[in-house]
Amino acid sequence: MDTEVYERTAMEQVTTRLLKTYGDHYSPQEITRTVEAVHHHFDGRPIRDFVPILVERHAHEHLSG
Repeated sequence: MDTEVYERTAMEQVTTRLLKTYGDHYSPQEITRTVEAVHHHFDGRPIRDFVPILVERHAHEHLSG
């Protein structure tokens, strides 16, 4: 699978999980923007294997704190 397609799919899954967790406190747009902003912090990084895990962790920290 293409890395770009993999990451796009993974970001959709991260967003879905965070919506289930934080949907009562944040709008879907806020959660989506948070995931996108955190994901962009990893732009240009050569190793992409752990980006979805790191994005989810950082977005979770941002939304919970």
